[in-house]
Amino acid sequence: AIGKYFTELNTLITLHQRKCEETKKLKKYMLQKMFPKDGECVPEIRFSGFTDAWEQRKLGEIATLNGRIGFRGYTQKDIVAKSDGGYLTFSPTNIVDNQLVIGEEKKNTYITKYKYDESPEIQVSNGDILFVKTGSTLGKSALVKGLLEPASVNPQIVIIRTADSLKKVLAYELTSMNVMSQVAGYRIGGAVPTMTETAIKDFDISIPLDEEEQKQLGEYFEKLDTLITLHQCEFHKNRNWAIFAWEQR
Repeated sequence: AIGKYFTELNTLITLHQRKCEETKKLKKYMLQKMFPKDGECVPEIRFSGFTDAWEQRKLGEIATLNGRIGFRGYTQKDIVAKSDGGYLTFSPTNIVDNQLVIGEEKKNTYITKYKYDESPEIQVSNGDILFVKTGSTLGKSALVKGLLEPASVNPQIVIIRTADSLKKVLAYELTSMNVMSQVAGYRIGGAVPTMTETAIKDFDISIPLDEEEQKQLGEYFEKLDTLITLHQCEFHKNRNWAIFAWEQR
């Protein structure tokens, strides 16, 4: 009975791990097919009923960008504990698989209220897109969802804001091969890859003109992300339970 129990747990763990990887592969494939390739005006795969060509724009034409201004950076003395009234500040480590992860309190960075209030233009809201402009994870991005506390960003991140109808589709296009190839082409500097905000604004972005197509595209990839998160959670839950049960046997 014990052997059967742990065999069933291992089967569940393997199942969710495989489903998670399969969904990630599907998402990667569809990002390549559901956004136009460089120089093209229609994607290879699209929802039925939509035939109009997509419009190519510069990112700076459809969105605003804000980053932490140099002289408003923070030092160790500006970092405090959350329990001391600190305000959450996102860094590239909070972006995992192009999703925002707040994680454990001890792994997050919190700054003083003064530093938070000093830069209102980078106070984070749901619907903002966070984009890493400096460091080894240059180009990582995430749409902010479910944020329940005041937050800001560190100097490595720029906040991208666009129209409500475009938020989801733009967030996913920023993870597409087309944009990633532009990120690679803009890498400047030596040991620490860096992009200027001017360079980010110059990204070539293709967008569907029909708001309904924008909506369906964003919702499709959002559902894939939900499935990935679901399988990841089930994988970790079953694995942790298997470890606990083995230790208590």
